[in-house]
Amino acid sequence: MKDNTIDQFGSISRTLIATVFAALPELEAGAAISSGREVGQGDESDGFSAYINIASPTGEPGRSIVLFLSNGDPSLTYGPCHIHCAPDDEGMTEIVNLIQKIIMDVVVIAEEIQSKYDNYADWFDLSDTQSLAEEMTSPYSSGKFRLKSWTGTKDGDFDLSDLPYDAITGAR
Repeated sequence: MKDNTIDQFGSISRTLIATVFAALPELEAGAAISSGREVGQGDESDGFSAYINIASPTGEPGRSIVLFLSNGDPSLTYGPCHIHCAPDDEGMTEIVNLIQKIIMDVVVIAEEIQSKYDNYADWFDLSDTQSLAEEMTSPYSSGKFRLKSWTGTKDGDFDLSDLPYDAITGAR
């Protein structure tokens, strides 16, 4: 993005853009930044709201990280889920930390497979082995998941037989 085009965005969008790309400059080249108007979002009081699409190295659109404003709150979508954060330093830090986990394949998309909830998807934080085990052994789960990671390196189908966790997370 050219420096002179950032001026068209409102202050929250400018802060979001600056914070994310200062912390993760390697993502800026692959980011498509446009006005939120193009996707039906409202403007900020002092400029356009930004809509930022950061493509996954896999090329799969469903793995893109999308940053936008929702009622003035910085928001992030990855796969089937999204979060909203406060438009302050703490909220911006939360967004950056989540993006870091996504691009490091720590937070992945997990789709339920071979169950009555096929294709139900959520995020898994692979560093939280307790919640992963709880989810896989839930009475509502088949115990079988298809993991999709940002880079594709953690992709695969996993079930309870893959526990302990090193088969899934790669941790030793």
